[in-house]
Amino acid sequence: MLKFWKRYVVVASKLKVLEAALSQLAGLGRKIVPLTREKVLQRVTANAPDIAKSIQEYNGVSFSPRLNRLFTPEDYGHMMSVVKEQDWSRLPVDGGDEADLTRRLIELAQQPGMMKRLRRGQNYGGWVDEGELVMDPSVRHVNRDLSILRGGRAKQKAGYSLMDADEYKLTDELKREALRRLLAEVAAGGGAAATGGYLGAQD
Repeated sequence: MLKFWKRYVVVASKLKVLEAALSQLAGLGRKIVPLTREKVLQRVTANAPDIAKSIQEYNGVSFSPRLNRLFTPEDYGHMMSVVKEQDWSRLPVDGGDEADLTRRLIELAQQPGMMKRLRRGQNYGGWVDEGELVMDPSVRHVNRDLSILRGGRAKQKAGYSLMDADEYKLTDELKREALRRLLAEVAAGGGAAATGGYLGAQD
């Protein structure tokens, strides 16, 4: 019975990964026609109150313009921004004025550097850092180690696991361990490293 249960868990996990990958096929950036600027803005605007509410309640958020919804712990993947933080990406968070925050989120999505990546299938993500809200375009990875290395290259401080609803800090030790595991996987002909391990847009 125990052996059957373990096999069931493994199969269920693989099916969850497959389902997430299939749902994200539309977000492979360069491999499909990008969303129009108007469509991205329309979807961000419509969801901005929920994005603001998530930030106020949970100190973070991940929204997919491609899928037109917020990510939840029911989704699979590791969220990581693969570009360096920009000067315009920080917003003050003081007292929780939801209407003001909603307006600022809509304005920030229209920054050229942000809009370009949102159109290509990247996600509108953010978290509260020392009293400021940091919003940036993020990529959903199936491979945690790859997300760690890409985040490290972009000088990011942390990543986020959707399934565990947990943030992980990009320490030097964590990056070394991730590199070691990926190199071992490449040497063994592993698929995740070879394909990039993406569930979202590539850049």
